[in-house]
Amino acid sequence: MIELTDIHLNSPETSKNVFPIYEKFRDADGIIWSRKHKAWIVSSFAHARKVLNNPSSSVQKLAPFTANLDGDLRGKAEKMQQIMSHWLPFMDPPSHTRMRNILQVGFMPRAVAFHETALRAATVELLDELAGRDQIEFLEDFASEVPARAIVYLYGLPADQIPRIKRWADGIAEFVLGSAKPGRYDKSLAMMQEMHSYFSEIVEAGVPPVRAGGAGSLMDLLLESRELPDGLTDEEIVSTLILILFAAPETTANMLLNAMFNLVGQPGALEALAARPEDIPAAIEEAVRFDGPVPAVVRVAKETMNIGQETISKGERIFILLKSANRDSLAFDRPDELDLDRGRCPHMGFGSGIHMCVGAHLARLEARIAFEEFLKRYSGVEMVEQEIVWRDELLAHSPKALQLKLVARDF
Repeated sequence: MIELTDIHLNSPETSKNVFPIYEKFRDADGIIWSRKHKAWIVSSFAHARKVLNNPSSSVQKLAPFTANLDGDLRGKAEKMQQIMSHWLPFMDPPSHTRMRNILQVGFMPRAVAFHETALRAATVELLDELAGRDQIEFLEDFASEVPARAIVYLYGLPADQIPRIKRWADGIAEFVLGSAKPGRYDKSLAMMQEMHSYFSEIVEAGVPPVRAGGAGSLMDLLLESRELPDGLTDEEIVSTLILILFAAPETTANMLLNAMFNLVGQPGALEALAARPEDIPAAIEEAVRFDGPVPAVVRVAKETMNIGQETISKGERIFILLKSANRDSLAFDRPDELDLDRGRCPHMGFGSGIHMCVGAHLARLEARIAFEEFLKRYSGVEMVEQEIVWRDELLAHSPKALQLKLVARDF
């Protein structure tokens, strides 16, 4: 039997049945050194929260990662690092504080709520396009389309850019999320360079290509930030546009996909939500706790820190297993049950501390609208008999596809 210290977290074998493995990690005091990954694995809720809120826990892991590469791969990674070094998730204070203060203006609940009517209209239009079909592949046909259409609107981009956006996001994911696919450096670098060129032209022009997003869109927010006393540079704006275009659709699509996969597998769950749509927000929170879109995040110790009985030395990497923390029985009753009546659910599906996902409110809004409108359309949703193949990236864990059989409601 393989030892815990030698488990490969992003192998296909692990991805097939990951939660029992997480339980074994938690049983090992919630922190263990991984020989396979050359990093600390933090799996308990208490330890995860402590690491995520520790000022000695750094997100600046690009340079150490790139420095460990050789030859051609190192050169490609360095080119991507030039763009990604301006990404908020890879910044420590004070740079992080400056950029987050600017970005969060566009992601506060009131700012996000302003766009609900338009985002709902986009979802309704998508469902209109699916009308008449009694079977769909949920990820490709719906879950990935919802956030892609949202980004087009929020950026003020032409609708015909949606296929391109999805191709860009998928390409970047292969490197950023820790895929083991051959050629991932080449593909991700090509996508980043293509996006950089595209958005550089928009930033230079100083106006979104179309005004579909209206005043107050994310594109407007970033462009106008140049006028602030401590505003963003053109290069920071371009890099941030790339980050949001990649991260927002990726996270929201996986959030919708995992939620649907687990809800459709629980008899009566979708019917109950259709009858009481006011329960959908709480159901989404529980679905994220139960099986969220982000399995893990990575940190580097800036200084020596003590977690549990272990000492993490300066410079060592730390993998914080968010999905494991959210199944910790010391933090949640019956953690392995998807309980739509759970009530308050202080999960870490969007992270914790100063690096908590800045787009969480937007993701929640998109998910609520998606389930509200989807359940209005269909009285029956069943999983087609199929083999579920799981993604095996280090920082993503969800089905690669989900075939659903649908029964439309009579109107």
